[in-house]
Amino acid sequence: EEMAKGLALVGIDREPRPAALVEDTEKQKTFVVNTGDQVNGMRVKEINSEGVVFSYEGEEYVLR
Repeated sequence: EEMAKGLALVGIDREPRPAALVEDTEKQKTFVVNTGDQVNGMRVKEINSEGVVFSYEGEEYVLR
């Protein structure tokens, strides 16, 4: 959870493949992430209607 601090979910686009718009509020940058991408050392495991599921060292965190 600490690694996701400062991240905000802006939106999700599910077509043609799931992607999410994530804002790094500390760096004031917004970027598109896809499954498998790395963000602040965390891997994007899944993008679904609930949000973005990140995994890091066996733990999961959902950014909603």
